Amino acid sequence: MERFIVVSTTVSGEDEAKRISRLLVDEKLAACAQRLRIASVYRWKGSVETADEYLVLVKSKESLSTRIIERIKAVHAYDVPEITVTPITGGHSEYLAWIAEETQSV
Repeated sequence: MERFIVVSTTVSGEDEAKRISRLLVDEKLAACAQRLRIASVYRWKGSVETADEYLVLVKSKESLSTRIIERIKAVHAYDVPEITVTPITGGHSEYLAWIAEETQSV
């Protein structure tokens, strides 16, 4: 049985969010990628920082997670990009079937 995931990453601006979203969907690594503007507070190199960023949420299959992570790392502007993978433990079966149809077979 296929398992599904949401991969999250943050980027510094809308253009990079659009580029990564489009790249992953074009390459059939993702069925969908959403971009949300966020305000982040984080510790970096000993200082507390704040930044306006974009959160990119990528819907895909668990079997593609390693390829998605590597693809994001290859094009991401940050030295240490946030890339996390969250399993989808349930949902609308027709939506999950659509994710399966729109992503690469592994």
